[in-house]
Amino acid sequence: MNKAKYFLIFVVVILSMTFLSTMAFADWHIRGVVFKDKDCDGIKQGGEGPLKNATVTIVGPKWPSGTSKITPSDGKYDFDAKSAPGTYTITVTPGPQTVYCILSLPPLFPNPRTVIMVKKDINNVNFGASKIGVSPPSGCCP
Repeated sequence: MNKAKYFLIFVVVILSMTFLSTMAFADWHIRGVVFKDKDCDGIKQGGEGPLKNATVTIVGPKWPSGTSKITPSDGKYDFDAKSAPGTYTITVTPGPQTVYCILSLPPLFPNPRTVIMVKKDINNVNFGASKIGVSPPSGCCP
């Protein structure tokens, strides 16, 4: 084979790899968990279980009018942004007839929270919830 054929094979391989790597990242996710934050610090730790029936709402390039999910018994949520990079705002509200409030601890753990999707998954966008009038320190509910 001459040099031109090797070069052509090289170009085809590189273009194929680029195409396949782009396809592998076509479904980017924004994920997290809503949990019972016993110490009101905004960080999920051992012994802090999930909060089910919380409403997680996201607004951004894929959902300009917003879309919502209700957390199941594991408290987890997952939005597939389907290759729609940009700025997303996530807001969590406790379920109906709950004794919990969602903590808002700016600057690290605000509610709502803004994330920027740039061609990769965003994991651990977690939200802590506190029992109203029970969890220490008192007054951790807004």
